Amino acid sequence: MNGIFVSLLSFVVAISVIVTIHEFGHYIVARILGVKVLRFSVGFGRTLFKYVSPRSSIEYVVAALPLGGYVKMLDEREQPVAAQEKQRAFNNKSVYARFAIVAAGPLFNFIFAVFAYASMYMIGVQGMSPEISKVEQNSIAYQAGLMSGDVIVGINDRQVATWEDVGLNLISEGMEAGIVEVHKKGADGDLSKVYLNLSDTKLLLDEGDPLTKIGIIPWRLQLEA
Repeated sequence: MNGIFVSLLSFVVAISVIVTIHEFGHYIVARILGVKVLRFSVGFGRTLFKYVSPRSSIEYVVAALPLGGYVKMLDEREQPVAAQEKQRAFNNKSVYARFAIVAAGPLFNFIFAVFAYASMYMIGVQGMSPEISKVEQNSIAYQAGLMSGDVIVGINDRQVATWEDVGLNLISEGMEAGIVEVHKKGADGDLSKVYLNLSDTKLLLDEGDPLTKIGIIPWRLQLEA
């Protein structure tokens, strides 16, 4: 149940970030090009929070349903516009200006995606340390000599830092070589290596977690027990 809640919360947060960046693109380009913005809203439905800028009179709103948003601009097609503000109406701007405002939303999302991926590569993505919680008896891992408390630090000549690294390298190296050299740090801190027989390629290709199939129960799974 907790997993479903975390997934749902993560989805809502992700959508809210994407929507906010998208609408901010429309908002900032509209202001730069001289269009009067009336409201910047993240979400739809009942208003949860509203702030009216004393300088620009723009309403900044957070609404109850975070699955969208909008930027409301002055436009003669939607409401009467005073003569002194007609030049600030969206419909009175040039075709190029209107196109730039409309295109700014997806463009800002694209720029954010590039920045986010670049940051992931520079900073790194965290994952669970590959510490073994339990090894099933008579399994491939058990026969190789892996034990509870071991931390896997390398597969053949490749270093691994997370269980995701371990799983991907076991599949790729097993498919290529059959016998895979696993470097591990024992519970006592000593480094050693064992050899996993992964010559059964069907075992690697069948649906399911390759770690479970060779008898390894990662430490992270212990938390769900």
